[in-house]
Order: sequence, then C-alpha cells, then structure tokens
Amino acid sequence: YMYVEDLVDQILLVVNYHQDKSGLYNVCNWMPISLKEMILKVVRLMKASEDLLRFGEIPMRTGQQMIISGINTKFVSTFNPKILTSAD
Repeated sequence: YMYVEDLVDQILLVVNYHQDKSGLYNVCNWMPISLKEMILKVVRLMKASEDLLRFGEIPMRTGQQMIISGINTKFVSTFNPKILTSAD
C-alpha cells in the first residue's frame, strides 16, 4: 500500500524524466504493512470503534498472505525519488 500522493509523484518523475529509461519498474512503498495494520490506521483516523472489525471471525485460507511488500530498488536507483510519505 502507498499514499496516492507518493504514487502521483513517482509517476510524474518518470513522465518528466529527460533520459530514455524504458522498462518495467516496481513502483511501491518499501515499508511492508499488513492489511490489518492499514485498516486499524483508517479506523483510528475516523475515530470509529475497532470492535466493529471483528478480526479473526472468518478463518484464514490456506496459503493466505498476511503481508505483501514490494522491492523498488530498480526504480529508486534509476529515478532517485524523494523520501516517501510516512505511514504514521
């Protein structure tokens, strides 16, 4: 997950880059965060009750990923983006 402002900044960085750097790039936030952590952050920002979420009520599926993160080394070394927005 990443902030939309960071995504837009990274897309604009590529669009406005003045050298030929075609290829595939992983545009991502390098800081892994679980879906549960992200949902809890949103609920707290909304000042809603965490009791409404009822985590664990539905059992996990076999092989279900709890954290998904990307590696953006190629993008960072090519385009040198600004520091990404903090998750806090």
